[in-house]
Amino acid sequence: MKKRVLFVAPFPPPVHGAALRNQSVADSRIINEAFEMRIFHANQASDVHDIGKFSWKKVIRTFTDVFKLINDLISFKPHLVYFNISLFGFALYRDAIYAFIFKVFRKKLLYHLRTQGVREQTEKNSFKKSLFSYLFHNVEVICLSQALFQDIAPVYKAVPYIINNGIAIEKISIKAPVINASPQILFLSNFSIKKGINELFLALQLLKHEKLNFHAIIVGKPFDYTEEELRAKAKLLEIDAMVDIKGPLYGEKKLEIFSSSDIFVLPTYFEAFPGVVLEAMQFGLPVVSTKEGAIPEIVDDKITGILTETQNVKNLAEALATLIKDEKLRAAMGEKGKKKFFENYTLEAFEKNMVQVFSKVLDDE
Repeated sequence: MKKRVLFVAPFPPPVHGAALRNQSVADSRIINEAFEMRIFHANQASDVHDIGKFSWKKVIRTFTDVFKLINDLISFKPHLVYFNISLFGFALYRDAIYAFIFKVFRKKLLYHLRTQGVREQTEKNSFKKSLFSYLFHNVEVICLSQALFQDIAPVYKAVPYIINNGIAIEKISIKAPVINASPQILFLSNFSIKKGINELFLALQLLKHEKLNFHAIIVGKPFDYTEEELRAKAKLLEIDAMVDIKGPLYGEKKLEIFSSSDIFVLPTYFEAFPGVVLEAMQFGLPVVSTKEGAIPEIVDDKITGILTETQNVKNLAEALATLIKDEKLRAAMGEKGKKKFFENYTLEAFEKNMVQVFSKVLDDE
């Protein structure tokens, strides 16, 4: 008889990295064949701007969800609760209530951490340190990388499981890459200041001043900036002729933009394990990014891409210029990144690792 797993997590909508990764687990044929899964939708945010923010509507929804969770614990009788716990804002306190209930019911509890921020919060706030110490006591934990384990080290004294994210293989990525007359630089993320979009625009301005030949595609969902605001920003910096703001793209359109690009850039300030970098590697794009979160483990500096200092416009421009000028280097880095993707970051590899961890945790009951 299959062991029962209650999966508590946010799922799309709204669309964001963690929700998409959770959906891939819920839909996994490999995982569902190995275990009897029941999904509990812990969504309370209406869009990405609402994530982590307080509202009375969320408070009411939390109390409603508490009764639903208790009902699932009694009726489903899970052997394991697999919990994508939140680490910030109102969602942290909501999930602390959920964790308390799981512990009262003496359920085996496995956290899957898809972000970071515990160390910073515990250093600044003694209450948060006590709260996280309670939450991470007598539980199992999955971290996305060895680097991210250091984030919970102050409150978690056991050894976590390390499972890298994985994404589906897209058939279009197998095709030979498109060769552009002007190297195409792709940025694909929310239009967020923390994703480094201001630094990117200033770096593109420096590249223009160097009279380098390039074209930049900016793809994403409005967050701190709207599409119109970014177009105005590009015009102010006099790079509008070289920058195309496209807004969000999904499905085949998103895959096509990866397939037609030459360089991927993500000058982010704050990151855990960005799936978009894996997408770029799958399509054979050299990656220019920062040394945030697990990125230095994903991107081998000077081998599969170039890592820059966070918020360093000159450093970012130099990295992009290096790749713009050298087509052979772009191709070599992209090919090595693609090889690393297929060896380490496929969805099938991720799902098999998840089954192994579930089995190990359940065998230790």
